[in-house]
Amino acid sequence: MLNQGRQVRQRATSEIAGQYRDSLEPDSRAADVLSRNMAFLSPGTSYALLIRHAERPNFTVLNFRNDTPITEKGLQDSFKLGKRLQGQNLTGLFSSPVHRCQQTCEGIRRGASLNHLNITTRPTLGEPGSYIVNPLVVFTYFLTSDVSVVIRKFIAKGRMSGFMPLKEGSVRIMKDLLADLSGENTRNLYITHDAVLAPFISYFTGQKFGDADWINYLDGAFVAVKDGEVRLLWNGREYFIDRELFA
Repeated sequence: MLNQGRQVRQRATSEIAGQYRDSLEPDSRAADVLSRNMAFLSPGTSYALLIRHAERPNFTVLNFRNDTPITEKGLQDSFKLGKRLQGQNLTGLFSSPVHRCQQTCEGIRRGASLNHLNITTRPTLGEPGSYIVNPLVVFTYFLTSDVSVVIRKFIAKGRMSGFMPLKEGSVRIMKDLLADLSGENTRNLYITHDAVLAPFISYFTGQKFGDADWINYLDGAFVAVKDGEVRLLWNGREYFIDRELFA
């Protein structure tokens, strides 16, 4: 049995608190998470930054729609996050085709003054995403249970009807990211969903996502590549990813 990514470093939040938060609200969890992850990036590192879309209205059975927009707060937070990312010199912008993800990506693009970059949509990031092979079956799950409940169950089992096996879906995303990062000094942003990020992070780190632990709006994880090594940065922890995990 293969082990998940080996955690190699963890930094206390107090070591880096406030370093990257000037352009975001002082109580912004997204700013705190981003700062804890970015503290591990060394000069010359190519990376993919995967972020959940900004705040949207709460879903119910009656309004569960792909064209649901983000809220006004979501629009503002996306722009502020873009301002924070100005110094990163992003080289590519990718988004789930779902409307709220494209809105988030556009807000970040405006905030980061990246109008020279086009936004490319990818179905592996959403609609249906890398893990869903039968959207109708999975949609019935979401009608009766919260998305996080369904995805936690999928993570725990590793496979469910309507889903691609956890390993196959995760490896598919990782290989796409590494292909994008094959050039030097590549720094790409990917806007996706909690239903994509949680299984991906879980497979490569062993994070189980308990009842009190979920991916908030604009939370993000990095896949970083330098000197042939692949690392995943999540929630202030750095994991070395053995290539056997995505062989």
